[in-house]
Amino acid sequence: MNLEERQAYEADLQAVLDYLDHPPAPGSGEDRDFAERMARVQELESQYTAEPEAPPPAMADQVRKRLDALRAASEPPERHGLTEGHGLGPTLGMDVSH
Repeated sequence: MNLEERQAYEADLQAVLDYLDHPPAPGSGEDRDFAERMARVQELESQYTAEPEAPPPAMADQVRKRLDALRAASEPPERHGLTEGHGLGPTLGMDVSH
């Protein structure tokens, strides 16, 4: 990865992190920008990590973890085996019926 590619990658990666902190409204111009930047980050990351001697960018792991957390948070509780009356509240003995 040359210096210009590295700078573009880092700028796109920082923008992706900023969007993860403050998600854009679906369908907005910022949402499209987020998707484009994320695609460029993934493309450059795949090229970069395909080189066996090159270590993966450290920030890419951070982005991947944050994306996984966002995806998990947006999934319905039933997907994780949680149903009404089960979960953290009842597990801790809290009455969540109201």
